[in-house]
Amino acid sequence: MSSRSSIFSFNFPVKGDRWPLAGLLAALFVILLNTVAVVLPIDDYLPSPYFPRHEVSQKYMTLKTYIANGENPDVIFVGSSIADMGFDAIEFEKVMKKAGRDHVAFNFGINGAGPGVHLEILRHILTRETRIKYLIYGICLIELNSSSATFLSDQQTLLDSPYFEAERDRFFLKGDVKKFLFNHFKLFRISESLWPNYFTADASWINTRLFKFKYKGQNRLLPGEYRNWSENLRGYEQYWAKKDILRLEELFGNYVPYGSNMEDLRKLIEFTREMDIKLIIVNMPALVDPKALRGTVYHRMIEPTASGKTPMELYEKVLKDMHAQYQFTFLDMGGRSNYYITDFHDPLHLYHTGAKKLAYEVAEHFTQTF
Repeated sequence: MSSRSSIFSFNFPVKGDRWPLAGLLAALFVILLNTVAVVLPIDDYLPSPYFPRHEVSQKYMTLKTYIANGENPDVIFVGSSIADMGFDAIEFEKVMKKAGRDHVAFNFGINGAGPGVHLEILRHILTRETRIKYLIYGICLIELNSSSATFLSDQQTLLDSPYFEAERDRFFLKGDVKKFLFNHFKLFRISESLWPNYFTADASWINTRLFKFKYKGQNRLLPGEYRNWSENLRGYEQYWAKKDILRLEELFGNYVPYGSNMEDLRKLIEFTREMDIKLIIVNMPALVDPKALRGTVYHRMIEPTASGKTPMELYEKVLKDMHAQYQFTFLDMGGRSNYYITDFHDPLHLYHTGAKKLAYEVAEHFTQTF
């Protein structure tokens, strides 16, 4: 574990903690930042509430907070938003405890991230900072489409985050500014930690009033007040923004599950072996019922390409071929019948009911394997 200072080192105020003069000065500093925001691009120095540039920093800051409070994870979930919404680390821990296994889990799923980003996160964050023994990677067909310019651009955007650059010991002016602010201003650290999170009473999410992280990094584990796919489907065109639909068309289009993304997955598998990390790759549940997909962009997942095979078939063949070569622990959830349309937020992202089901299945597979 690295002992060097991190730009995301962070401690919560505890009962009886007093705010010294430095705290008041920090408050004035934050006010000053807000004042000059009208003439300077201050947003570049703050994490965005959403995708994709600063999510690595927010997850890492949360992870460092857990570690500082004595919860250093040995089981870490990674993947794109599919994993961020699909892996319920809290439920996983509960199931494991009932089975007599005491593990600390954390969800490091990053919206839009693929194998290359997770390889860098594993190399420069997880193996340095955590007690990681088990890596559970939830993957979907989008992450292996090497022909998607949108997906490849997203990967570079994530890796070019100034905060990630600083953590990888590279000089980056914005990263150094960020590091200085974190190290010297408590109020700035607190405001930063709350910026990207949702205000909700659900126990698995951050309780912002008490400054306690209870959500295990699960930014997008949807509580019950959100809509599942059966409800989204009724107002599909109105509910989904045109830009989101166009983005998905590009991500699914010209599907080629070979090339740089597959090679990055190979490197990730090999790196886990070098570091003696037990790896489980989960082919995440997907909704492929033609009736549920009809009239939506998601239908492209099951439309034959020039090869005569659908993107889903091409993806699953590559994944199974890779499993045959490397013999990693594999949990194939594709085509499972115990997930219903109401278990999905959309055909690739699980609703909270589906995430709970998956937690039980991953935990069962985990206990049987390790």
